Amino acid sequence: STRRLPPPCWSPDETLALIDSYRDKWYSLGRGNLKATHWQEVADAVSQRCPNASPSKTPVQCRHKMEKLRKRYRT
Repeated sequence: STRRLPPPCWSPDETLALIDSYRDKWYSLGRGNLKATHWQEVADAVSQRCPNASPSKTPVQCRHKMEKLRKRYRT
C-alpha cells in the first residue's frame, strides 16, 4: 500500500520566496517551461531566502505549490 504524506505547510514568507524565485527563473528562461534542474534551483533559492524553514522544500513541492497557486489565481 502506498502512503501519501500530507501536503507541506507553506509560511507566507516561503510562499513569497517561491513566487520571487520562480518569477526570476521563468523570466531568465524566456518565459518557458521549467525542467527538473530549474525546479532544483528554485527550491535552493527558497531555502536561501528562508533559512529557518524546516525541513527545506523539495523541487517537487515547489512545482506543486506553484501549480496550485496558478490554478487558484486563474479561477
